[in-house]
Amino acid sequence: MSTNSSAPAVHVRCLRTEEDWLACRAALDALAADAPPSPWATWHNWYTVWQLRCARVHCWLIEIALGGAQAPVDAAVILRENHSRRAWGTLKSLRTMDWAAARQPPLIMRAGTERAACTAFVAALPRIARATGAHLLALYYMDGDALPPLYDSLRAAGYPVRRRIVTFDPQIVGPLDVDAHLKQHQRSRVKNIATRERKFEKECGQRPTMVRLRGGFTTEPGLARLWELFQTIWHAAWQWNHLHQLNQEHAAASKQYLEAIVNEASATGCLDIILLMLGEKPIAGYVNVAQAGTIWLMFTCYDQAYAKYGPGAMIFRGLLLDSQTRGDRVIDFGGEALDWKRGWANTEITMYQVECGIGGLPGFLWSLKQRLSPAKEDALLRHHNIQSRADFEKQAASEE
Repeated sequence: MSTNSSAPAVHVRCLRTEEDWLACRAALDALAADAPPSPWATWHNWYTVWQLRCARVHCWLIEIALGGAQAPVDAAVILRENHSRRAWGTLKSLRTMDWAAARQPPLIMRAGTERAACTAFVAALPRIARATGAHLLALYYMDGDALPPLYDSLRAAGYPVRRRIVTFDPQIVGPLDVDAHLKQHQRSRVKNIATRERKFEKECGQRPTMVRLRGGFTTEPGLARLWELFQTIWHAAWQWNHLHQLNQEHAAASKQYLEAIVNEASATGCLDIILLMLGEKPIAGYVNVAQAGTIWLMFTCYDQAYAKYGPGAMIFRGLLLDSQTRGDRVIDFGGEALDWKRGWANTEITMYQVECGIGGLPGFLWSLKQRLSPAKEDALLRHHNIQSRADFEKQAASEE
């Protein structure tokens, strides 16, 4: 489906097979190169999620060309079909290709076109609904900094929108004096880390050392070896045991997801690995994506045998000091707003779930219910202490 005028054109294609996915890679890779950097809003990330979580599900590629049907694509997104039971029947949604708590913009958008692209996307929602048979647009883990153009466009077009806080993405934004920053959160933190390093040296015979490399396997000698060493820690980490105890299938998928992220980051020269070493033995590590002055912390773990020395704190202080010398400006924790992450961060990005009815009788009924009993969440977005449904209900009750 596409428009045929010089007005913004919107193209909708169903992705059913591996061939369908591969056919659109080049165009989305080129678009992502002109968009604000993100490890989440990329063809490769969405393709990996499709492979590991929803290979039997139809997905939809939506492309927007602001200059008309013959113009280059300025924005795009891939959404997957999702079906849920409601009182009036089955509700078919177009849902984000989300994994864990990835922070992602609504679409891949060429820098500078965000508001125009979102306006064109919203204007095309009725046609998108007809082409896909969808009733609801369901966007998860939306980047709070990138969301306003879409949210404003939906509200301006008259859509009843349900917007909820999902979580927060902690960050460290610099430049900063690392040790002064750490002391602001916990006055004795730097002293405690030094004490544990001395204890480590006394009991293990030597102090731990840091090694860090950035780039790709083919361009940075030694990076592949760091990845191998990281995997040995991973298999000795509590996360590995926890995942396998919870769900073997999910643990296998998580392993494949991390491997896919590593391989893609290596191919694009953005892989960043730092290890805490005891001689030749790795005891803690981080696997990151480094791009345009931002470090996305993708995975971390440590050897449980050394837990009493606080290897996580040791390596993270070392990571910050090294990033400071490299000129990295943002350390992005990603994932849920866990206490240990917030204990290091100096800011956070709110992440949202956004839903709106876009078509069919189920979509109309959903919208009608939203109009008649609008959610209270919007009035509470300013409260950053809302981390769960229980927090929300407690805050809502206090304001009634």
